[in-house]
Amino acid sequence: MGNMCSKRPAVKSPVQTPYGNGGYNNNNNNNGNNGNGYRTDPTPRPPTRTPAPLVPAANTDNCFPELLAFRLDETEVLLTRKVSSGAFGVVWLGHYHGQPVAVKRMIDGEDESLARAGGGQPDMAIVIKVAKGELRPSFAPDCPEIILKISRACLQFDPALRPSSDTVAKMLQDARAELQA
Repeated sequence: MGNMCSKRPAVKSPVQTPYGNGGYNNNNNNNGNNGNGYRTDPTPRPPTRTPAPLVPAANTDNCFPELLAFRLDETEVLLTRKVSSGAFGVVWLGHYHGQPVAVKRMIDGEDESLARAGGGQPDMAIVIKVAKGELRPSFAPDCPEIILKISRACLQFDPALRPSSDTVAKMLQDARAELQA
């Protein structure tokens, strides 16, 4: 016989921690919930205020001066947990005036040795030059013209001018056919 109650049972939300973190649920394990991956005893984590070093404001002012008007006071942002980290910085889940936000923090100068690309410029310097259109990739002299054409289309500074992924896939199929002929 079925449940005769008109109320739907409460559904617990899935665990919101990244793979490899201690709170990760393996859905193949029997957790008492028929392996559905829902945690029955969520353990809230206390928020932290200063989990990662910040790039000093003076170092970033010259990068994108048009964004200075939108800078937030970091003391008003409450960070709760790290979501991701990479070569350029760390992304945190946080709250700003009660609203959930993703906070992206760039690595600071002390971590610059970790961010060097092949012993060249720091990664952030490269990112800034690419974003400003000051740095473009170069191609070998013997690169086939059809590949150059596809590459240049994909590297358009204005995203609206770049081909869609479907178009790129078609262009690559055509290039392969042309190069194999």
